[in-house]
Amino acid sequence: MKKKILIITTGGTLASAKGKDGLVPELNSNDIFSNMEGVMSCYDVSFLELMSIDSSNMQPEEWQRIARAVYERVHAYAGMVIIHGTDTMAYTAAALSFMLKNVPIPVVLTGSQLSILNPIADAVENCRCAVNMAGGGLHFERRNLAEAIGAVIKKGMTVVVGTQCLYDGSNLSVYQTGQVILQEGALQAHDMTSEALVTKLMWVLGQTDSRKEIERMFSTNLAGEVSLPHDGVREYR
Repeated sequence: MKKKILIITTGGTLASAKGKDGLVPELNSNDIFSNMEGVMSCYDVSFLELMSIDSSNMQPEEWQRIARAVYERVHAYAGMVIIHGTDTMAYTAAALSFMLKNVPIPVVLTGSQLSILNPIADAVENCRCAVNMAGGGLHFERRNLAEAIGAVIKKGMTVVVGTQCLYDGSNLSVYQTGQVILQEGALQAHDMTSEALVTKLMWVLGQTDSRKEIERMFSTNLAGEVSLPHDGVREYR
């Protein structure tokens, strides 16, 4: 039996068509569905045309409408996807994370940089990923990342854990979760950029196969790539 997924449309670039004054979010569910048939084959998909606005016009009143629509239908579906403009998607997602705190199913927001009518648009792939997530394609519970990292390290691979934040870096030893990952044998990126991290690790692996030596060299400031005074980071001598 296919899982039931509700797609709630609110407008945005994904649902836009060219008008006399530029792109206008005017596509209905049939327009969108006709371009997504391959995406929907694994699920029983329904649409709710809640609104059709440019997300730059999204207000708290619209957040309330979206949250209310989810609550009113939450027991009828395995998951929901909200099609939303990219300009304010992060704000809506943040607001809904508070408003839908007790909702027991996945609610996924997605959008696109180009209209779904555009043959090179990212819209179809974004919708495919969103529907799969809403349908439980990703495991949200009972996962143990630290254990998985440890298993990979035991096979001889080197794992480095960093942060997606642009500034200040990270220190895994501060919190228990981070310490567990360190105990599994992961290395810290500290405040290195992604580019420096990748190329430094490539360079280190080209110098030695010894686990201890890899850890020592990676935790050494070789060329000013690690600037924060985290514990365990040594200056190059």
